[in-house]
Amino acid sequence: RQSTDVESRYRTMQRDPELDALVMKYGKQYPNCAQTSFLAALERNRIECDAPSFVRALTAFPGIGGTGETCGAVSGSLLAMGLALGPTDHTDQAQSGKCHTASHQFCEAVKKEFGSTLHERPGLFTQENLITCIFKMAKEILA
Repeated sequence: RQSTDVESRYRTMQRDPELDALVMKYGKQYPNCAQTSFLAALERNRIECDAPSFVRALTAFPGIGGTGETCGAVSGSLLAMGLALGPTDHTDQAQSGKCHTASHQFCEAVKKEFGSTLHERPGLFTQENLITCIFKMAKEILA
């Protein structure tokens, strides 16, 4: 199989050993990319929440419910981003705006890199590499 431009860029991307280890850790424990990306994001960014309830809910999210649409790595990262940046008071429009801006930037970065936020990209990456690459984009936006 011939490498794609995205694969070539990914291989030259500065790797983050801590992030790679988290993705591998959760990828072995949880069966889908939404759960893996969410849990890696929580641990990496020290986000506190009722993780078991979120993980249970994310069971339905890989490839947006198995349709091949939005990748669970995107969904899980967005959920963690909302917990990190979302307002604690729903009337706080300024903080809501910051969260919306960051989530939009993240989704645009994913689309720029992969052509879409869709799950169905057969053979493009292993699940772990895809999650690591998508999560790295989320981490850069959160920084």
